Amino acid sequence: MKLNDLLKGDKKIILVILFVAFGLYIFLEFSSEMAEGELTSIDNIILQALRNPHNPKELLGPKALLGFMQSVSYLGGVYALGAVSAVTALMFAIKKKFRTCLLFILSVTSGSAIMVLLKYFFDRPRPDVVPHLGEFSLGSYPSGHSMVSAIVYLTIGALLARSTKSLKLRTIYLSLFGALVFLIGISRAFLGVHYPSDILAGWCAGIVWAAASYLLARFLLRKKNDKT
Repeated sequence: MKLNDLLKGDKKIILVILFVAFGLYIFLEFSSEMAEGELTSIDNIILQALRNPHNPKELLGPKALLGFMQSVSYLGGVYALGAVSAVTALMFAIKKKFRTCLLFILSVTSGSAIMVLLKYFFDRPRPDVVPHLGEFSLGSYPSGHSMVSAIVYLTIGALLARSTKSLKLRTIYLSLFGALVFLIGISRAFLGVHYPSDILAGWCAGIVWAAASYLLARFLLRKKNDKT
């Protein structure tokens, strides 16, 4: 199957391609500004605004906020994302959707590898303007929690949305998983282990990677169907 055949009559695919290109452009622009140090001052202002001005070790808000943010942050960690990815891949295998299973695994593993390479490439130090209230590893830019959670959870949300014809259910799936990715990202700022710009860049990179993986999966799966 040729690419023209895939795009023919499918405006959504064209929109996704444009979205990927735009998202990549935004990420590159953000990265350029970060490398020049243009974002640090506003990043620090935001991080300080989230803390008690009289005690930077405390979040500004109810005492339960810290525990909530730490719990949400865990959902974007290696162990939680690994478990969710493994269960999702297993479900595909049980339903004998082996090609979709393989594509999902490749999307998550390759996206995670790209995230690590980006961290080593930019090598941005972690924020030091407020005390750290959460665990972290490697460099600060982009946020691994934001990027990989976007790849995993948004992909699952998109797959669930495609499994139903109900617009209401599609909206619910995408909204719930989108909200989860959002909360995971901002939790890293509340915990003081990421600059807000790290999180925005992570979201951008993760969404672009998930969208690009969707395009690849759609192309390969439709190509298989054309041969059957």
